[in-house]
Amino acid sequence: MEKWVTRVRVAELQTEPIQIKRGIFQGDSFSPLWFCLALNPLSNTLNNTDIGYPIRHHHSNTEQTLTTRINHLLYMDDIKLYATTHDDLSHLANLTEHFSKDICMDFGIDKCKINSVKGGQILQHSTYQLETGQQISSLDQNEVYKYLGYNQDRQIQYKDTKLKLQQQFKHRLNSISETSLIHHAIAQTDTKLTPLNLSDITIQNNEKQIDIPTKINDWTRKSLHGRHRKDLCQINVDKVASNAWLSCGELFPETEGFMIAIQDQTIETRNYQKHIMKLRIPTDQCRKCNSGSETIQHITGACKAIVQTDYKHRHDQVANIIHQKLAQKYNLIPQKLIPYYKYVPEPVIENNNYRLYFDRAILTDKTTHFNRPDITVHDKKNHTALIIDIAIPNSHNLQSTISDKLSKYTDLRDEIKRMWRLSEVTIVPIVISTTGIIPKQLHQSLSTLCLSQYTYIQLQKAVVLNTCRIVRKFLQQETQSDTQRISSSCQHTSTELPASTLVNNIPLSPNTIITSSSH
Repeated sequence: MEKWVTRVRVAELQTEPIQIKRGIFQGDSFSPLWFCLALNPLSNTLNNTDIGYPIRHHHSNTEQTLTTRINHLLYMDDIKLYATTHDDLSHLANLTEHFSKDICMDFGIDKCKINSVKGGQILQHSTYQLETGQQISSLDQNEVYKYLGYNQDRQIQYKDTKLKLQQQFKHRLNSISETSLIHHAIAQTDTKLTPLNLSDITIQNNEKQIDIPTKINDWTRKSLHGRHRKDLCQINVDKVASNAWLSCGELFPETEGFMIAIQDQTIETRNYQKHIMKLRIPTDQCRKCNSGSETIQHITGACKAIVQTDYKHRHDQVANIIHQKLAQKYNLIPQKLIPYYKYVPEPVIENNNYRLYFDRAILTDKTTHFNRPDITVHDKKNHTALIIDIAIPNSHNLQSTISDKLSKYTDLRDEIKRMWRLSEVTIVPIVISTTGIIPKQLHQSLSTLCLSQYTYIQLQKAVVLNTCRIVRKFLQQETQSDTQRISSSCQHTSTELPASTLVNNIPLSPNTIITSSSH
């Protein structure tokens, strides 16, 4: 080591030889190799002793019984010493200590332990005292030691080791994924593997680039995935407002992606599995009501089993928004805004000028089959009334639903006008499709209610969120046959041997000293 020197070069300047009196410079690519070369004589010295455990094995070709003696494991600066008796262990420890002193290395006493095992039981071993006066103590009954970062005692703790390894792997993977390094690696690897050719930073002339009108035409021609595009192109639909949730909805990307999948009808329903994915499933009938094919339209707005639960919840969320805005407009409730999903409308609220009913039957002199609109507004001052009913149908039923609402409450309108002696009663349908498509009629309805023209954005957001919730909940409640998960477990056994072992930062079995060196 007295001949070890190095030079430092910066640009054109170079230093004189610098003597390395102790240790090895870290960060140099040759440093690990030099370190291993420096410790190789220690391994040879320990192997030249007759101390250790004899391991017998048969040669595959000659069928002779061979014996190999093992007394240490060495990995970089960590060493584990094995011996059958306390004296043999002390001898191996002395050799290791003298060699470490010769190459100017010290024991990491805080990482050194003695592990003594006899008959499978951990025994208290007498301490080992170094020439410096420092002592290496024995492991306690329930104490463990680390070897290459993993806990061990009489044997390797496989369960804990695997769990820790999984946690470390996930943590490091997440750490890398959160940096720009992962994107750089992908870009450097993509040498014309994808149409983007990310490794080429120059402007590329992509001959296969398709213009937007062609993409729209291709989308529209698709028999399944193009249905949403055809719904948007209906005469009675406001196309710009129907897509407002993508820019104004303030939704999470996961929710936006899931809603687009619903609109494109790429959700893995039973109908999709059977007829598109061609899976061998017994039926494509709805898993809940069993009364029709389980398509995405069936889930979002046609399943009889969830009409009074999930569909009603979605409907009431939209009704809450309208009721709260009207109540605040007429000064029936405080102006403090409450989130619509927390708002609970009162069945009847009124003041000197207005009376507001919510989901309340209107008693009439004549029998009226449809006498329970979602919201009824009675303007006492101007002698007018508004009958508001809300519906969230599937996209292909938009116009028919609006017409149905207008005709459904005609009798109730006439009765209210006569009984309450009103000058005018208006039926106001509030209709949005399950996928957030906005009919032009909705703008007229909001204008009739004298609400902001942008109220439809909040209504649309509530519908989109609840439709996604309905589909997720529906698919999670799969009624399928029980599946058996086969899990394999490995049982590890260890041979119980009386032994003594010395380790440098390495966990040992039978009587063991664990040591770690620093340099």
